Amino acid sequence: MKKSFLIVVLALTAFVSAEAQTPLRYRGSVDFGYGISVSVEQMHGFELRTVHGVDIGDNFFVGLGAGAMRLSEYGYDYNYAMWFMPLSVEGRAYVNSHSSTRLFFSAQVGSNVPISNEAQECGGIFFEPAIGMAIDMRGGGRVHLSLGFKSMTIDGFQMSAVRLGIGYAF
Repeated sequence: MKKSFLIVVLALTAFVSAEAQTPLRYRGSVDFGYGISVSVEQMHGFELRTVHGVDIGDNFFVGLGAGAMRLSEYGYDYNYAMWFMPLSVEGRAYVNSHSSTRLFFSAQVGSNVPISNEAQECGGIFFEPAIGMAIDMRGGGRVHLSLGFKSMTIDGFQMSAVRLGIGYAF
């Protein structure tokens, strides 16, 4: 019994010690994206979002995001659109963290909250994996270029889009 307790205490001590050595730094970002539909429901749209969270060491980021998204159908009145407020959790992993240009993989999961009359009762969930490039700027920020695949359920319909994004992390 004493031996197992000692092993657990040593493991926890090592874990806490490793966590204490990993620096956590605040990072926020603003991102603009455009989604091109690849599903039967020919919806396209743009999105402006902000994500705020922490860098965990040099290779990982975790944050919470919110934004505004406008969806409209191809071939229909451009003035008819559905507006949503996406709320999400994002995780990002950087490759080659000691370079000024880094490859990253990210994933977002969240919910689209309807904010316009046309979108009432049309909220839903989404998942967006992406790959991108982060370019360090001299002032300390980063420019992000990303290519993602956004899969979302709105009003019971499954929609998918290829999303191109550009953003700035500060």
